[in-house]
Amino acid sequence: MVDLGLLDKSRAIKQRFDEVADLIIQPDIVTDQARYAKLNKEYSDLRDFVEIQKTYEGFINAIDEADEIIADGSDAEMVELAKLEKDEAINAIPALEEEIKMMLIP
Repeated sequence: MVDLGLLDKSRAIKQRFDEVADLIIQPDIVTDQARYAKLNKEYSDLRDFVEIQKTYEGFINAIDEADEIIADGSDAEMVELAKLEKDEAINAIPALEEEIKMMLIP
């Protein structure tokens, strides 16, 4: 169901985003205007991707949580709600995967 290769690639990009976010606040980077500008552009370019990646992982986590609630089965109302949330996530994931794939094209 979930493209694990795509998930790994998106996590690697998220990690780079976090690294760049840390770098652009370093005093030695801020004083090097050329490097700061380059990193700031990279940060800006990665920000949109990271937002989609967060949504993607959120749906994956929602499926996992829903599966736990469904497996527990102790509260019928919660099970029904979990099934609805799981279906919503399952239906949303393919579109997000396509969007991520398009963003990965250089």
